[in-house]
Formats: sequence, C-alpha cells, structure tokens
Amino acid sequence: MHLLLPVTQFLKTQHSWKAPVTVTLSSTLETVLLKLCWFRLHRVWIVDEENRPIGVITLTDVLKVFNSACEEL
Repeated sequence: MHLLLPVTQFLKTQHSWKAPVTVTLSSTLETVLLKLCWFRLHRVWIVDEENRPIGVITLTDVLKVFNSACEEL
C-alpha cells in the first residue's frame, strides 16, 4: 500500500515527483502559512514521526479557518 511509504517514496510513485513540503501535527498555523506562501503551494503534507503521510492541508482548509473566525466577530 502506497500510503504506508515514507513521503518521498510515496511521491516518487506519482506522475511528477517534486521534493515534498511537509508539516507535522504539532506545526503551527503560522508554519503552514509560511510554507504555503514561500513555496507557492496549494497544499502541504502532514507526516507522522516516521515521515509517513497521514494527511494534507490545503489552501481551502486555511481559508475555512479564517472564514469561521470572521463569522464569530
């Protein structure tokens, strides 16, 4: 199963491979935003302690956080 591979090996199974940009579950929103902006990405991979992909954070996810914060004002 490809999802059990380390991120770099998983991405090598995809059509176009680029070095992954990753965060962990303990990463801050600031870190996620900086990586999305700096690397001009639409998503960053969430990895576990063994560098295996366990999820993804997209720009849509980030916008939802800000949208819900604005609705509370």
